[in-house]
Amino acid sequence: MCSPNGMALSPGRCHLYIRDTAAAGLSAPISLDVPSPGPEGILYSNTWTRTIYKFDLVDDGRASVNKRLIHYDAIGTVPDGLNVARNGYVVTATGNGLSVLN
Repeated sequence: MCSPNGMALSPGRCHLYIRDTAAAGLSAPISLDVPSPGPEGILYSNTWTRTIYKFDLVDDGRASVNKRLIHYDAIGTVPDGLNVARNGYVVTATGNGLSVLN
């Protein structure tokens, strides 16, 4: 993982969820027509991986194994923050509001 940003445990504390932005800098213009301090327009990072990973916790929670991708945001809403509800659903804020993953 490059830039973990948001971690949460499952209700039973047997899984760890980590959100990774992997931001590598501002590189793509949102719009050249929007006023901005620079000649390139307002930029955003188009290199963010926008992913959420799930790990199994072992050894009484002292180690994590079995990293797997459970969410990849291909449309650019970029999950921000992370929580796990009592029912086990993963909840994250996005550019469109909230996303709930089951």
